[in-house]
Amino acid sequence: MLKQLRRRLTFVCACITGVILCVMAVASLAVSETQLAEQAQLAFQNNVNAVTLRMQMQEVLDWAWLSQTETANGLLIHIEENNRPHLFSGTVAAATPRETLVELARETAKKLYDVDAGLRPPTALESRQVIFRITGESGEKYRAAVVVLRTGQGFISITLLKDMQEEQVRVLVLRIVFAGIVFSGLLLMGFSWWFSGRATRPVAESQQRQSEFIAAASHELRAPLAVIRASASALKYEVSGEPHRFVDAIDRECVRTCRLVDDLLTLASVDAKSWSIVRQPIEIDALLRETREDFAPMAEQKGQTLTVEVPGNGLPLFTGDEQRLKQTLAILLDNALRYTPEGGKILLKAGRHGRGIRIQVIDNGPGIAGEHKEHVFDRFYREDKSRTQKEHYGLGLSIAWELVRLHGGKISLQDMDGEGLTVTIDLPLREPKA
Repeated sequence: MLKQLRRRLTFVCACITGVILCVMAVASLAVSETQLAEQAQLAFQNNVNAVTLRMQMQEVLDWAWLSQTETANGLLIHIEENNRPHLFSGTVAAATPRETLVELARETAKKLYDVDAGLRPPTALESRQVIFRITGESGEKYRAAVVVLRTGQGFISITLLKDMQEEQVRVLVLRIVFAGIVFSGLLLMGFSWWFSGRATRPVAESQQRQSEFIAAASHELRAPLAVIRASASALKYEVSGEPHRFVDAIDRECVRTCRLVDDLLTLASVDAKSWSIVRQPIEIDALLRETREDFAPMAEQKGQTLTVEVPGNGLPLFTGDEQRLKQTLAILLDNALRYTPEGGKILLKAGRHGRGIRIQVIDNGPGIAGEHKEHVFDRFYREDKSRTQKEHYGLGLSIAWELVRLHGGKISLQDMDGEGLTVTIDLPLREPKA
């Protein structure tokens, strides 16, 4: 299902990105081509105006200037005075004969724009000018202009042509560049596969954790239920007169099962983000002493020493959920008392650390091997048998980690080279609510 989702996300991402990229490229190309055409048209118009002004200002035609103008601007210039062509033959070659192009330009101006290069304008104010495009015999394209000027002795007609090959090459290069950009962008669509993988990774990890969680919970529930079922079955056929041992087994396994279900419900509430904490000012030193009193009888039974160490000048008030913090300390102390040998020592310690409060549970038990430290907060994770007891399911430290995280704190472990374990909780200080 996740693979299918990833493929669909990749397809949607690629389509959307591809469409956006193509639209932007086409729009940018259209704007660039329009600007290029406008610049070429403006340059040609300036050439037409320069030649026209020169003809109006000078009575004698300057062939050197015409030759330089043609060469510098790539123009073909043809001038007639009273329908008599000047002897200037031009310096720029064309694929189509110059005479053919000039005749085509004059015919097009007359036919399409009603500008006759062979007629004298009625008045000096009625000089005619038109700019258009024509195509030569070899398929080459030209910008063309036909200008008719009235003079004192008659009229002058000017025909200018400019090969558009250079402009077309620029447009072609521009299109190739934009096509390359689009093609490169489409090749980079592989990013969408990586992106969809990143997007679905949390779902896949969550699904995997959920599967592992269900499998582990099913395995843990199977054992006590099997004991209960076997004891109940044996109880029906009990003839020895001592049914209490079966009843005790059923009661014991029911307690274990209830504890497991409670832990599962706690973690499920955390995962569903429906578990909130009630913040109120808490005296951490008092909380530690109260927790110590609750576990003192258990420590005495094993001949263990359970002490509390807090600063003499007290600790600042911490804003948090007192019951949740007490539950966290209970989990840590329960582990410490169970895994510390008889006659061992457990220290419950608190003090200032930076801008927060640090709480530590320190024991002199066997500690935790290095390869297990990074997994001890995983759900249903249990170390070797020396640190595992039947009534533990590997959920305590997971719950403690979640409780500390809800308070904005961090929990960590530090092994003392086989001479004990230190569990550290760092809690950030918050201003207590009024």
